[in-house]
Order: sequence, then C-alpha cells, then structure tokens
Amino acid sequence: MGYEIDGNDLKSVYGIRIEKTRGVYDMLTRKDITEYVWDDKDGSQPFTDADDIRFKARDITLKCFMVADSKATFLQYKDNFENMLSSTGLHTFKHTSLDDIHYVYFRDGAMVIPPKWNANKLVGRFTVKLREPYPVTVQFTTDQSSPTELKMKFSAGSNTILVYWGDGSSTEKAAATETEFAHTYTVAGTYRIVVMKNLHELTFFEFSADQGTVSGDIRAIGKLNSLESLELYNTGITGDIASLKHMSSLVNLKLYKTNSISGNLSLLADLTSLVYVAIGRTAIVGALSSLTKLTSLTTFSTDFANTTMAITGDLSDLPVSLAILDLFKTQVTGTLSDASALVNLTTLALEGLAITGEIKDITDNATSIVTFNCKDSGISTYTGTVMPATIKAFSIEGCAVTSVDQISDILEDLDDASVTNAIIDLSGGTNAIPDAGGLTAKGNLEGRGCTVTVNS
Repeated sequence: MGYEIDGNDLKSVYGIRIEKTRGVYDMLTRKDITEYVWDDKDGSQPFTDADDIRFKARDITLKCFMVADSKATFLQYKDNFENMLSSTGLHTFKHTSLDDIHYVYFRDGAMVIPPKWNANKLVGRFTVKLREPYPVTVQFTTDQSSPTELKMKFSAGSNTILVYWGDGSSTEKAAATETEFAHTYTVAGTYRIVVMKNLHELTFFEFSADQGTVSGDIRAIGKLNSLESLELYNTGITGDIASLKHMSSLVNLKLYKTNSISGNLSLLADLTSLVYVAIGRTAIVGALSSLTKLTSLTTFSTDFANTTMAITGDLSDLPVSLAILDLFKTQVTGTLSDASALVNLTTLALEGLAITGEIKDITDNATSIVTFNCKDSGISTYTGTVMPATIKAFSIEGCAVTSVDQISDILEDLDDASVTNAIIDLSGGTNAIPDAGGLTAKGNLEGRGCTVTVNS
C-alpha cells in the first residue's frame, strides 16, 4: 500500500516514502461563526441550520523521505517532484488502498530537503503541505467497458458545481434548475468521478446510469444537508438509507432500480418534509406503518420492483395526504377498507397482493381516483352504486368477483359516470361474465373511447 499523486506512485516514480500523514482522515473544521454568546444568557446560541454549516479547506501534511542510489537520480527525483507540484491546476492525491480521491494543490513555498549522503543510499527528509480547497465531495466509480455518455443533473441556486470525470476532463458551470452535466468517455476503463464545490448549496441531484455501470456508497450523499430532491436511477450505488436520516430538507426521494440500497422504512420516519418516495427495486424493507408520521407524503411507490420486496403491513394508518399509492411486488396484506380514509387518492395500485375487500370502500371515498389497479389480487366484491367520473384505468383482471350482478354493476356504474377514454379490464380469474345490461354499458363505454375487456 502507498500513495499516488496524479496517478503516479510516489515510491516508484519519485523515490518517496511517506512516514506520516496528517489531515487526510481528520474531521473537517467548520468555518465562519458557529455560535453566539449573549452576555445576559446562559450558555450559547448554536448555529446549526443547514445554511449555517460550511467547512474550511482541508490541509494535508505529508512527512516524507526520498531515497535514491545516486546523486543524479536523487536530484532528478527532486526536480521532477517539485515541477509536478508547482504545475498548474489541482492534483489528485490518494491512498492506493482507498477509492476516494483528494484534489489538492501544493501550498507552502519551496521544499527544504537536507540530503544525508553515504556510500550506498542518498536520503532526504522533508515535509510537504497540500491543501484540498473543496473538501466536501461526492464520489462514484464508473466502469466504461463500452465507452458512452454519462449524465448528472444539479440545482444549486446558480452556484458553480465542478465535476471531475476521472479521465483528465472536467465540467464546471453554474447549476440553476436541474442543470445537466454530461460527459462522453472515449476510452474503455474504470474512472473515479468526483463532484465538488458548493455542494452544501445543492437542492437537487439526479444521477442516471442507464449507460455504463456506476458504483459508490449512498453515505457520501448523506452529507448534503440542503438537498431537497435525490433521484438515483439504475445505479450500482450501495449502502443503507440510515445515511439519509439527517437530511431534514429532503422532499423527494426516488431510488429506482438501485438494488443494493438497503435499510428499514422506519429510518425515513423523521424526514417529515418528504412528499415523494419511490423505492422500486431496492433492498429496503419494513412496515408501511413507518410512514404514519410523514403527513406531507403524497406519493409512495415500489414500481419497477422485479422481486418481492419485504414491505409489510396493511393499508391502515397511512397518511391521509397520499394521492399515489403503488405497492407493486410487496408483502402488504389486509382489506380495502383499511384505506377508506385515503380520500385524496388518485392512484391505487395493489397488483398481485393478498388484498381483499369491497371495491366501493375506495371508489365511494376517493372520489377523484384516476387509476384503480387490483389485478391478480384477492378482490371479490362490489356493492357500490357510484363510480368516479375521473377514472382512466380500472383493473380487477384475474380477481374473483363471481357475481354476475356485481360485474355488470361495475360496468353500468362506470357508464353512468360517463367515463371516457379509460382502460377497463374485468377479465381473467373467476370474474363473472356480464349480463345483457352490463354488455350494453360496455358498448356505451367503448363508444366514448374506452377499451373494455371482460370474460365471455
């Protein structure tokens, strides 16, 4: 194990061994005023809001010695090292056993190297002081086996964001509203992406890896305490959502197809600003009751899940603010009556779940519902008399509404509501065949642009 600067091993390229480092692994130091002491009050007033927490640059001190077999080699090592440090731009510094890279510059004047000459080795001891100007970073690794374009989006109130793509190129520009940062790799390889500069001003961060493979740990994102929206699509990012539990400003959390992100739903319970949570195809587990405290939540979705997620519980005690509830590929059970209080629902998707009960418990209460999808569930009863006119998708495909009257009533009530341009599926399972009145209603619906499928 050793150290590299600009990808060059210090020992083999410059003859340098590092005896001791200081600052690389130290906690960052806060900058500006961290508290105010009132003369007439006990203690102090701490400044702990997200806008108050900023950090000083990181100083790194390396205690080194340079070894060479001849005077000429020693002087060549010394000149090459000094020339490299004094060259323009930031330099990468890393420990070879770790993934993270530090972008640094040589801070303090000329080096003093008193060589100790002897017959066998020439040894000079010295200290190098480096500074990392942007110590708060988010880092990922991308495997570009087939070189392609990679994209990220940022909102930082027009503050500048800097992205080093790992292949020697970088993008630096103001990030106003969902500003796209894109880069096309031209040579196959594995690259370390480093995002830096003004990260505590970030309110929106999206990373999609539809092309290429991206890996990293979500805990690197957890330090972004001003973030309001986090969207990760199809990445290999790992880690526990416990890393996000201090992100009190978070409003939107979208973790689509990020299979290796884990943790328990209960870890989100204190993020009371959450409005939108989508965790399809993750390894997140837990009970739906964990969402009870999220009184501003309007969307909870497990869409895109490809295997059954260990999300459990029933539909009771969910926040009444919910408008979209999609529990695809979960282990949620219970009856529709458990969700009767969710009067703001516009989408209810319970496909494939062991949910039973009465359809009207939803349609009589969620009077603006647009999508009702209980395909392949345990639904078996409809005794309602009114359907919302807002419906655009209604499915009990594969269910067990065995009553001819009830199947026909569904069609007639949808017709009476003058539903238009909807997709309606009452087929499959042991659903009954509609009677003449139901078939008439079916024809009327089709005449208004609906697609209607029933058993025959």
